[in-house]
Amino acid sequence: EVHIFIDDGLHSLPSSLNSFIWAMQVVQSEGYIIIEDLYNPRRIWDSIAQLYCNSNLISDVKLYTNKTRAGVTLIFKKV
Repeated sequence: EVHIFIDDGLHSLPSSLNSFIWAMQVVQSEGYIIIEDLYNPRRIWDSIAQLYCNSNLISDVKLYTNKTRAGVTLIFKKV
């Protein structure tokens, strides 16, 4: 069982999306998915977070801006 999944991969939209989709399959309920150093348009990740929250697959999303303000880190809590 996976309780925490951290993506520190290629930092591109396609690879981060693939990591998120895979993590949703392997992370147990009440587990966390962390995707860091995202340099993609924030609106894309806002839309994904809202979609998953509305589908009751994610209960909470936190977004943190990096010190340089260039990238963000997202933390999802799976239902």
